[in-house]
Amino acid sequence: MLNNDSPGTPIEGAEALVTGGNRGFGRAMVEELLDRGAAKVYATARSPHTPPDRRIVPLALDVTNDHSVAEAAQAATGVSIVVNNAGIALNTPVLDAPLADIRAELETNLFGIIRVSRAFAPILARHPSSSLVNVLSVLSWLESPRVS
Repeated sequence: MLNNDSPGTPIEGAEALVTGGNRGFGRAMVEELLDRGAAKVYATARSPHTPPDRRIVPLALDVTNDHSVAEAAQAATGVSIVVNNAGIALNTPVLDAPLADIRAELETNLFGIIRVSRAFAPILARHPSSSLVNVLSVLSWLESPRVS
């Protein structure tokens, strides 16, 4: 998953932030960063919970809300790794889905990535080596009757 032996952003001793870090793939990313030596990982979610590891910092973040993203950037000013992982899938065919559902997916899966990237770009730029990782769904590669 993450390779500390390759050139790039060092993980050991780093601070990282993972959107959607409470469960699923985001939680796995948080654990992997810690296993690779990250000093602190902000695990963000709309409703974060307190994890058992003191190196995990739960942080409220709604990627669809400009104010929430700005507050997260103010709270996590030491990060050198940001993982845009938050996402939703409503699994409704585009032609049948209510426009509100399509907007919700775009707000999270597209505009959320843009919001977080813009908010954290100045923070990442202060580090000699930093990374912005965007996690995208494999569904973008597949045709499925549920999403086409």
